[in-house]
Amino acid sequence: MLDKLIVTALQLAKFFALIAFGYLLRRKALLPDQTGVVLSKLEVLLFLPALCFRTMSRNFRLQVIQEQGSMILVSLAVVTITFLLSRLLARGFSDNRDIREVYSYSYTIPNLGYLGYPLVLSLFGEMMLFRYMVYAIPYQIFIYTFGIYMLNPKRAWNVRSVINPSMIALFLGIAAGMTEIRIPAIAMETLDLAADCMAPVAMILTGFVLGAFTPKQLILKRKVH
Repeated sequence: MLDKLIVTALQLAKFFALIAFGYLLRRKALLPDQTGVVLSKLEVLLFLPALCFRTMSRNFRLQVIQEQGSMILVSLAVVTITFLLSRLLARGFSDNRDIREVYSYSYTIPNLGYLGYPLVLSLFGEMMLFRYMVYAIPYQIFIYTFGIYMLNPKRAWNVRSVINPSMIALFLGIAAGMTEIRIPAIAMETLDLAADCMAPVAMILTGFVLGAFTPKQLILKRKVH
């Protein structure tokens, strides 16, 4: 038990070191403010899709549907209950509907991708990351359907919102895994390089976003938390 705690602590220390580095880059103005937008686009358009496809293509097989089906149902139940509770909690933060929707979304959706994926991968390996991704499927559907509706002041949504690089990579990876298509080694090695960038860039991005706030604001302001 102690060994597991030590391993977890060491992994978290690495992540928080990168977060601190990103925070200092922003606070010291060593990089332009648009850096966060660039890093975020790299994550969304390249690194995260590469990780999703690699994990699913290597691990998703026909028997998985039966083995992991209950996990999807559990996840769906958790999302539903959490969302209903979030509607009540959000009322205590603002009378503005748009701001309440932001709080409700934040309470419902944990940091599945930027922090969750790299943390699970580093602590438990690719097979557990695969199971985690299967569990997260209802969350992904919520994010790109009702989640987008919640965060859009115009309350608009269309089917193109669901067609994004991460979702495409996820289901292409499922298809590749189920059919056991042999992917050329050079292609998988390229995906590995991109997927391995996800964790460090995500941590630096997190720190860079937090760098918009002073240490005092991060500690004392309730709404920042």
